[in-house]
Amino acid sequence: MPPYLQLDRKPAVLAQRGDGPTNLHDDITSGLWCPPVRIGRMASWPRHETQQLIAARIAGATKE
Repeated sequence: MPPYLQLDRKPAVLAQRGDGPTNLHDDITSGLWCPPVRIGRMASWPRHETQQLIAARIAGATKE
């Protein structure tokens, strides 16, 4: 499956980020993290976007 079609649910995203749901929600609200893709009642994040955001943080990107 192409990487842009792979979706991760919230527990997987939180495990990759290494923090909790409150920080995830705060980052989404402030525009620092992408909002989830909704398919019915299921909320998921595209894996490639999550990996790019984490890579940016590792590279030293700040909230500014």
